Amino acid sequence: MQEETKRKIRLVARRELIETNILVLTVAFPLAAGFNPSRNQFSNQMEPGSFAIHGATLYTLVADLEDSLGTAIIDETKVKGKFDVDFKWDSTRDGLMQVLRDDYGVQFTPARKSIAYTVIDKAN
Repeated sequence: MQEETKRKIRLVARRELIETNILVLTVAFPLAAGFNPSRNQFSNQMEPGSFAIHGATLYTLVADLEDSLGTAIIDETKVKGKFDVDFKWDSTRDGLMQVLRDDYGVQFTPARKSIAYTVIDKAN
């Protein structure tokens, strides 16, 4: 597949481990996790200062949080299943983290880890 990609779109890329700052998402209060099981169809709405995610796994929330926080996030919560998540915050990074801690029982811990990135060497 790599050779076909090189030939058709002239894209040359490689995987590289790069040490970077990340956030590790963990359960802060085991009994306070506010993730309620969902029976809804999948939907995902993000607006400045609010998330409305229904029928989704934590993977979707983590991806949206990475976009909002501008940082890679490693999910170590071990929370399984599909959930509905609806919340608002004051549009600040700290406000977002505080709502997740208070309402959903999860916390972020800064760390440095090696993450596999796709590095594009050449594109024509």
